[in-house]
Amino acid sequence: MKKLLLVGAFAMLSSACSIKSHYIQSNAQTYPSTNISEIKVYASSEVLENYTVIGSVVSFVQGGGEHAITELKKEAAVIGADAIIALKLDKLNSFSQATEASGIAVKVNL
Repeated sequence: MKKLLLVGAFAMLSSACSIKSHYIQSNAQTYPSTNISEIKVYASSEVLENYTVIGSVVSFVQGGGEHAITELKKEAAVIGADAIIALKLDKLNSFSQATEASGIAVKVNL
Protein backbone atom coordinates (compact mmCIF):
# COMPACT_ATOMS: atom_id res chain seq x y z
CA MET A 1 0.00 0.00 0.00
CA LYS A 2 2.85 2.36 0.84
CA LYS A 3 4.37 1.83 -2.62
CA LEU A 4 1.03 2.59 -4.26
CA LEU A 5 0.77 5.89 -2.37
CA LEU A 6 4.32 6.85 -3.35
CA VAL A 7 3.64 6.03 -7.01
CA GLY A 8 0.40 8.06 -6.90
CA ALA A 9 2.13 11.04 -5.31
CA PHE A 10 4.92 10.91 -7.90
CA ALA A 11 2.37 10.77 -10.74
CA MET A 12 0.52 13.82 -9.40
CA LEU A 13 3.72 15.82 -8.97
CA SER A 14 5.15 14.92 -12.36
CA SER A 15 1.90 15.54 -14.24
CA ALA A 16 2.21 19.29 -13.69
CA CYS A 17 5.73 19.53 -15.12
CA SER A 18 6.33 21.26 -18.41
CA ILE A 19 9.42 22.76 -19.94
CA LYS A 20 9.43 25.21 -22.81
CA SER A 21 12.11 27.41 -24.27
CA HIS A 22 13.20 29.34 -27.33
CA TYR A 23 16.57 30.00 -28.90
CA ILE A 24 16.85 33.18 -30.95
CA GLN A 25 19.44 33.17 -33.72
CA SER A 26 22.32 35.54 -33.04
CA ASN A 27 21.60 37.63 -36.17
CA ALA A 28 17.80 37.60 -35.87
CA GLN A 29 15.82 40.81 -35.73
CA THR A 30 13.60 41.27 -32.67
CA TYR A 31 9.83 41.43 -33.10
CA PRO A 32 6.91 42.35 -30.83
CA SER A 33 4.94 39.45 -29.36
CA THR A 34 2.20 37.89 -31.47
CA ASN A 35 -1.14 36.27 -30.63
CA ILE A 36 -0.91 32.48 -30.26
CA SER A 37 -4.24 31.97 -32.01
CA GLU A 38 -2.76 33.48 -35.19
CA ILE A 39 0.37 31.30 -35.29
CA LYS A 40 0.22 28.64 -38.01
CA VAL A 41 2.05 25.33 -37.57
CA TYR A 42 3.50 23.33 -40.48
CA ALA A 43 5.25 19.96 -40.49
CA SER A 44 7.35 20.91 -43.51
CA SER A 45 9.86 23.70 -43.92
CA GLU A 46 8.93 24.01 -47.62
CA VAL A 47 5.34 25.23 -47.08
CA LEU A 48 6.19 28.93 -46.92
CA GLU A 49 8.25 30.64 -49.60
CA ASN A 50 9.10 33.98 -48.07
CA TYR A 51 10.00 34.01 -44.38
CA THR A 52 12.71 35.06 -41.95
CA VAL A 53 13.94 32.60 -39.33
CA ILE A 54 13.74 34.00 -35.81
CA GLY A 55 14.93 30.92 -33.94
CA SER A 56 14.01 27.50 -32.56
CA VAL A 57 11.24 26.68 -30.11
CA VAL A 58 10.77 23.58 -27.96
CA SER A 59 8.27 22.32 -25.39
CA PHE A 60 8.23 19.20 -23.24
CA VAL A 61 4.92 18.55 -21.49
CA GLN A 62 3.02 15.84 -19.68
CA GLY A 63 0.17 14.88 -21.99
CA GLY A 64 -0.51 14.70 -25.69
CA GLY A 65 0.48 16.48 -28.85
CA GLU A 66 -2.19 19.20 -28.78
CA HIS A 67 -0.96 20.41 -25.39
CA ALA A 68 2.67 20.32 -26.56
CA ILE A 69 1.80 22.34 -29.68
CA THR A 70 -0.11 24.92 -27.63
CA GLU A 71 2.92 25.40 -25.39
CA LEU A 72 5.15 25.61 -28.47
CA LYS A 73 2.92 28.35 -29.90
CA LYS A 74 3.13 30.29 -26.62
CA GLU A 75 6.92 30.25 -26.83
CA ALA A 76 6.85 31.30 -30.51
CA ALA A 77 4.45 34.15 -29.68
CA VAL A 78 6.92 35.55 -27.13
CA ILE A 79 9.53 36.04 -29.85
CA GLY A 80 7.06 37.43 -32.40
CA ALA A 81 6.66 34.48 -34.76
CA ASP A 82 3.85 34.21 -37.32
CA ALA A 83 4.41 30.51 -37.93
CA ILE A 84 6.28 27.41 -36.81
CA ILE A 85 7.78 25.25 -39.55
CA ALA A 86 9.46 21.82 -39.47
CA LEU A 87 7.31 20.67 -36.54
CA LYS A 88 8.53 17.52 -34.81
CA LEU A 89 6.51 15.63 -32.19
CA ASP A 90 7.98 12.87 -30.04
CA LYS A 91 5.78 10.92 -27.63
CA LEU A 92 7.53 9.36 -24.67
CA ASN A 93 5.53 6.57 -23.08
CA SER A 94 7.14 5.66 -19.82
CA PHE A 95 5.72 5.98 -16.34
CA SER A 96 3.65 8.95 -17.45
CA GLN A 97 2.90 10.03 -21.00
CA ALA A 98 4.99 13.00 -22.13
CA THR A 99 5.31 14.76 -25.47
CA GLU A 100 8.12 16.87 -26.87
CA ALA A 101 7.41 19.35 -29.66
CA SER A 102 10.00 21.39 -31.52
CA GLY A 103 10.16 23.58 -34.59
CA ILE A 104 11.54 26.69 -36.22
CA ALA A 105 9.84 30.01 -35.39
CA VAL A 106 9.56 32.27 -38.44
CA LYS A 107 8.27 35.70 -39.42
CA VAL A 108 6.34 35.63 -42.70
CA ASN A 109 7.50 38.31 -45.13
CA LEU A 110 4.58 39.81 -47.00
